[in-house]
Amino acid sequence: MATKSGTIQIKTHKQKVASTDKNIFVTIPVRYSTIKANELVEAAARNNCIPVSYIETACAALSNEFYNYILKGHSVKVPQVGTFRLSLRTKSAKKEDGAIDVKRTRILLHPSKELNALLDRVTFARSEKIEE
Repeated sequence: MATKSGTIQIKTHKQKVASTDKNIFVTIPVRYSTIKANELVEAAARNNCIPVSYIETACAALSNEFYNYILKGHSVKVPQVGTFRLSLRTKSAKKEDGAIDVKRTRILLHPSKELNALLDRVTFARSEKIEE
C-alpha cells in the first residue's frame, strides 16, 4: 500500500451555470495524464519485484471477474481501494413501471478507509491564477 502523501496541483476557472445566467468559480485538480494499463503493470512489476507476465495475468483475471460481477448488479470491493457499484440514471415517469428507460449508467467508487486516510494527507497547491 502507498505510504507517501502527495501534492495535487489545482486550478480555478469561471463556469456558467446552465440553468441561469450566473457564473461561478470552480476549482478542479490539474490532470497531468492518464496512466495506461501497461505503464501501471510495469510500475507494479518494477516496484514489487514481480514478473510483468504474472501481473498481466492477475490483472486480466481480476478484470474479468470485476466485469462479471458488476454487470450483474453486484458491488465489488477492491482491497485498500474501495467498493465499486453500478449507478443508473433513468427518465422520470408518472407510474412505477414506466421508470425503466435508462438514460445513463456509471460506475461509482466508495473509497476504502485506507484510501480516505491517504487522501486526508494530500496537500493542494494552486498551479496558476484564476481563469476568467
